[in-house]
Amino acid sequence: MELTLFLLLALGLIILPGPNVMVIVTTSIVHGKVRGLQAVAGTSCAMIVQRLVAALGTAWFVTAVSEGLKWIKWLGAEE
Repeated sequence: MELTLFLLLALGLIILPGPNVMVIVTTSIVHGKVRGLQAVAGTSCAMIVQRLVAALGTAWFVTAVSEGLKWIKWLGAEE
């Protein structure tokens, strides 16, 4: 039962378009092909910035955790 429900929900999420696709399709329908292509360029640039921020944040977090574990070891924690 749970597997069937999971598969149905997963299929529904796969079939439904994401927010970027909805913006692009809506813009293309309402304003035409040129504006639709501008929306593609805009959402692509936004995703590049988002991934860069996520990568930098993850790198900072891993470095901070590593430094914190070094301090814990220095304070006397055993391996």
